[in-house]
Amino acid sequence: MNKPMTVFRRRRFATVVIGEGGSMVGDAAFEVALAWTVLRFTGPVTALAVVLLL
Repeated sequence: MNKPMTVFRRRRFATVVIGEGGSMVGDAAFEVALAWTVLRFTGPVTALAVVLLL
């Protein structure tokens, strides 16, 4: 039976996994930046809640 980590020896698979991880970090950073911008320009917390719910 193959060991689970041997799949990372394949260069293309490792590249895809690393790329997906970077994309997830970027998506999370965007969410934080969007919330921070809305809160900064609008002021009320209710506007922030509306943006985060969408």
